Amino acid sequence: MLKNLFSKTTELDTFLILDFAQNNLKMLLVSSKYNSQFEHFILAHEVIKHDLTLQQILEGEFESIRQEITKRLTKLYKKSAFNIVSCVCGLDDSFFESSFYTSSFQTNSNEPIDMGTLQNILQQSHSKTRLSVMKKAQQKFKDANLKLIQSDLIDIRLDNKSVTNPLGLKASSVSVIFFNAFCQEKLYDSLTKLTSYIGFPLSQIYLQPVAQSLISQTNQKALIIELSHSKTSITLAKSGRLLKSKILQFSTQNVINEYASRFTLTQDQAYEMLINYCNDKFDKEYRDIRKATLITIKKLIQEVKETILEFKIFDIQDTQLYLMGGGSYIPEVTELLEQDLNNYGSTKACTIKNFKYLSDPSELITDPGSVALLAYANKFLSDKNKHSESAFSANINQILRLTSHNEV
Repeated sequence: MLKNLFSKTTELDTFLILDFAQNNLKMLLVSSKYNSQFEHFILAHEVIKHDLTLQQILEGEFESIRQEITKRLTKLYKKSAFNIVSCVCGLDDSFFESSFYTSSFQTNSNEPIDMGTLQNILQQSHSKTRLSVMKKAQQKFKDANLKLIQSDLIDIRLDNKSVTNPLGLKASSVSVIFFNAFCQEKLYDSLTKLTSYIGFPLSQIYLQPVAQSLISQTNQKALIIELSHSKTSITLAKSGRLLKSKILQFSTQNVINEYASRFTLTQDQAYEMLINYCNDKFDKEYRDIRKATLITIKKLIQEVKETILEFKIFDIQDTQLYLMGGGSYIPEVTELLEQDLNNYGSTKACTIKNFKYLSDPSELITDPGSVALLAYANKFLSDKNKHSESAFSANINQILRLTSHNEV
């Protein structure tokens, strides 16, 4: 175990962020100290490839990964001593089941809403939404042993109008929207054992769409599109809060398959062709590769447009579109998004500048596929900034913590 190696002496205190995906594990080492803009410096970035099946991950067969984490951290420590004080893990959508749930309650419109009334509404709604998403998770995983890993109050509405603080206001109806997520209990236990083995207890698990939502803190609305090797995730957020999310089965693998079929290539050759194409290196005639790319990406854009309609975003001219993931390197993605969605808003590649609490002075993050890792780190650092939390928000969070604890 590494705990003895990275013991508290005079080393720099750091946070270890892990992004666990189906084919790799990304690591980020972030300084606990921050500059005058409250930005924490990124000290190291590592990517560990793995070929574990989902079942092996659930069973905690992490020996090879544990050894590699130990090796990488030891090498980094020898270069510059540090002390890890917190370890957090991010999970992509394949590892959890989530759901939004709206509950409505009739209230006396002649009396202002007090904390007792609101507490009763929140507790009843939280219980209903928890049971609803738990049933979905049991069906998805074929497993009755689940772990609640996320429970967020998304919105409070009085007479169908969103409010930040309902206390003291009058209304005939109150609606609350929750976002809850479950993973399999054995996955949670496996991740806990993984971090404990290397000497750092797991402090928190973050979910991909929730972490990404913080990008919208500087915008009224943000539509975040992450195109990865296994899927495309679409997240709608406003003022740092998750509103809606959806997974599309389209991925960069669709482009690779098109190349392999059209040019009679192996999967590895087609993958290499895509990488070269994104770097302006052409294994075949440029117009032929572009044609194959356009044919495939047009299918993605159509699915994105259908999702926008499904999200009921009828007026998103004030919505910023962000691209994340390795697929954001494909030039036709930005080109077609701007062409087909030009009535909605501009499209930007998500960079370190979109994460309020992070700074990368050494420019360690160069791969757009690692931007999700930044989102997890930014979410963790944002949560640590509790001094900015209002008294009302603190009370609400306390109610939800107590409710979740009593229901476990």
